[in-house]
Amino acid sequence: MSTLRDTIETTFVAAAFAESNLEEEALATLGKTAKDKATADAKRSATKTSRPRPSLKA
Repeated sequence: MSTLRDTIETTFVAAAFAESNLEEEALATLGKTAKDKATADAKRSATKTSRPRPSLKA
């Protein structure tokens, strides 16, 4: 198990790769593969998206 410092440093390094459009390096830094990314793109259920957004009322 890694420490909090290691986790934060790894995240910042992966973010730097992602900002430079180096997706493969960012995923490799995080220890993930392209297969893991596909499962993260699951769509939300229709019930959450169909609710009206709250608005401010005077």
